[in-house]
Amino acid sequence: MSAIIPKPSAPVASQYLYPKSLPFHSTRNPVTHSGRGFRAKFGSRKNRRMVRCESLLEMHFLYLAEFARNVVSFDEQPVSIAYRLNGRQRRYTPDFGLRWRDGRQWYVEVKPHELLALDKNQEKFEAIGEHFQREGDTFITISEREIRHPIRMPLVRDLLRQRDDTLLEALAEMENVDLGAFSTWGELSAELDEAFATACLAYRLITCSLVEPIQAISPIAVFKEADDVALFN
Repeated sequence: MSAIIPKPSAPVASQYLYPKSLPFHSTRNPVTHSGRGFRAKFGSRKNRRMVRCESLLEMHFLYLAEFARNVVSFDEQPVSIAYRLNGRQRRYTPDFGLRWRDGRQWYVEVKPHELLALDKNQEKFEAIGEHFQREGDTFITISEREIRHPIRMPLVRDLLRQRDDTLLEALAEMENVDLGAFSTWGELSAELDEAFATACLAYRLITCSLVEPIQAISPIAVFKEADDVALFN
């Protein structure tokens, strides 16, 4: 993909002043809350720390959480709950908790599709979802089918690497640019410096379809909350 960095509206850009980027790399750590071993650590600018993962699929999920504009932070294995299933009390620890800008809390189970499809797991996660719903929270399950979309995942990873604090500060000064005036990627990138255009996508000031290649004719729109939710579908 060629550089893709669109442009922001200043009032929003100030919300994205992250620290310098951290490396994204695999590592080893033998101890977890669930008793399984950590296989990787994800360098999160949002959290200003390395977030531990028990699988590479979990690490790939965190690219989506990092990219989502209204997810302000996320934690690994954030809580442990007691729930009832078939007359028995059981315990469960979600893989991640996502905190949204409006105060919503999501709890997430990351699992291969073939395991999520098992009847026993569907029953289990339905009961867990009901527990979190009673608490006013949201529980979701997500598999490699959503996480590792063959176009979206490489694109999200590339856009995360395009994020640059210096460029973001420059975007914040562009107060007179109406991003809603542009309807295609070609129009925006022709009007702005290519780096600024790509920055707008990277910081989610504008959005476009992430499940097909970005071309000059690709429609763009000013970011809305539903664009973040769509990342996890």
